[in-house]
Amino acid sequence: MNSKKDYKKVQDSRIVSVTELLLELFKRIKLIMLAAVVFAVALGGYKYIKDKKSADISPAEVSIEEAGKSLTEEELEQVRLTEYTQTSLEKKQEYAEKSVLMQLDPYNVSTASIQLLIGTDNNEQLADLKYAYYMYVNDGQLLEDLEDSGVKEETQYLNEIISYEDASANNGSNTTGNMVTTNTGSTFGVKVKYADRESCEKLANNIISCISDYAKTLSGKMYTHTVTMVNCSYSNMVDSSVAQKQSDCMTAITTLKDQTKQLTEQLNATQKLMLEKENQESSSDEDKAAVVTKVSISKKYIGLGGAIGIVLAVLYIIIAYLLRGTINSSNDIKYLYNSRVLAEIPVSGKNVLYRKVRKKLLKDSASNDKESALKLLVSNVKYECEKNDIHEMIMAYACEDKYMQTWVGEAEQQLQEAGIKLCKVAGGLEQAQAVEEMSRLKNIVLVEKLSGARYETITREMEICMEHNMELIGIVALN
Repeated sequence: MNSKKDYKKVQDSRIVSVTELLLELFKRIKLIMLAAVVFAVALGGYKYIKDKKSADISPAEVSIEEAGKSLTEEELEQVRLTEYTQTSLEKKQEYAEKSVLMQLDPYNVSTASIQLLIGTDNNEQLADLKYAYYMYVNDGQLLEDLEDSGVKEETQYLNEIISYEDASANNGSNTTGNMVTTNTGSTFGVKVKYADRESCEKLANNIISCISDYAKTLSGKMYTHTVTMVNCSYSNMVDSSVAQKQSDCMTAITTLKDQTKQLTEQLNATQKLMLEKENQESSSDEDKAAVVTKVSISKKYIGLGGAIGIVLAVLYIIIAYLLRGTINSSNDIKYLYNSRVLAEIPVSGKNVLYRKVRKKLLKDSASNDKESALKLLVSNVKYECEKNDIHEMIMAYACEDKYMQTWVGEAEQQLQEAGIKLCKVAGGLEQAQAVEEMSRLKNIVLVEKLSGARYETITREMEICMEHNMELIGIVALN
């Protein structure tokens, strides 16, 4: 039996095994997962609520009236000028993005030239009729009819690629200014520009259809006449006017960007706040609704919250493991108390992952199942009893009865069949029954619950055994 001095500072020299620390993490995997979920939901929810509140704040709620009163008239004028420049830039950028003309390749413009003939019995009516068609094409009515017919492009952009052209007949013509007439009628033309041939042809057909419908309406309101398509030719051409307009647009955007940047840099903090308020108030309800719909649950913050939860849970488990002052493994018993571990019996319903990892890391009896552990325990006890001619011994434990009920009855039965009687003592060695049994018997087996039995408790049990001259056969570890 070891001397008493062997146990004086046992807790100061406790073993902290990396393997056992990893096993402790796997044992508490549910806590880690719970912490990850809680922090992921908390941080993701916090971000969502914060964004939702920001999105719900209307410009009217941002009160800057007091700040505005502190600005001079000149400073307010600077704000208005900056706002006007910003608005001009946004409109010009929108035009460059949506305009059909801006999308054309000036070196390969698909063009359709439509020639139409006005037929009437009274040549004196031709001038009025041609003017009516001139106004129809150039004054916006044609664009509205095209929109009604299903053309998707906005009318303001169609106006740039559709133009009225005056055409003259070669034979027997009379000219009055831009007006050219013949004895049988008068011709006029419509020119269409587009990025590709297919779209150009489709738009040209829609224009011809709209003009034909308009001719019927005009005959009922003005003079009876007919409109017939004489020719519709298609070609690809280089158009310097398109190139010039595109260049002018890009130059204007660059200039407005520079002006906006320069004007904004000259504003003070209050002026910038005023400018932001004005921009918010000028935004449409549709734009505000679009901003609100962008509010969503952030995967980034959910992932970050989960990571924080895992880190905090791991830190908590490690600190608790180091500070709780309990026996955590069979190795602690072997090396700190120089005692034999008869068997390590699994009694807790730990997760399957923990069992598998433990079996991989600890390639000894600690990885056995309950039946194998019981078999090992009985074999070790029988060996010690046969060697030392022992027929009865004490089995003392201080853990809860529920950890004993799953295995001790079977072990007691197997040992009894071998002629060995167990005298079970519950509640530890510092009580009357234990003292009485130790005065009668001199051999003892201690049962300790891993992660439950404290160092000082086991140390005190060892000291009591020495005080009563007990022979410690070994320790049964419950895991």
